[in-house]
Amino acid sequence: ELGLMERESAAAWARSYRLLRRVEASLRLMNTTARHDLPRDEGELAKLAYLLNYDSAAQLLDACRGCTQANRERFDRLFDQAAKS
Repeated sequence: ELGLMERESAAAWARSYRLLRRVEASLRLMNTTARHDLPRDEGELAKLAYLLNYDSAAQLLDACRGCTQANRERFDRLFDQAAKS
């Protein structure tokens, strides 16, 4: 048993971690100073998407936003459960 974390949530955390670490590593390859923020410049964002094998910058943005939103929801549920215990 995983305790507070369900198997499905654990797998989602792992997928999320891998995606966000790949983004960070690719930002390092691009020699950007902001390694935890996606580039605001469309050209740089397109380069990042290419490095990560996404078809477009929009597709990369959707993946990252979906990932971070789902993480927030999982964190909220986890802390709500802990507070009720």
